[in-house]
Amino acid sequence: MRITYWLAPDRVAVLLTVFRKTRMREEAEVKRALVAKQICETQHGPAHEEFVRMIEGGEIEQ
Repeated sequence: MRITYWLAPDRVAVLLTVFRKTRMREEAEVKRALVAKQICETQHGPAHEEFVRMIEGGEIEQ
């Protein structure tokens, strides 16, 4: 999986898109992520919700 994100001011990470990685560079997905970032920057105010997930022991596979 590839997750594209934007590191906004005030140390906020904004999730833009998620897609399955199949090649070294997916032009359409990169373009979609850039458009999502542009929309996010121009049409939305600062983030007001925060997602936090606590990981329990043994929950992550290695």
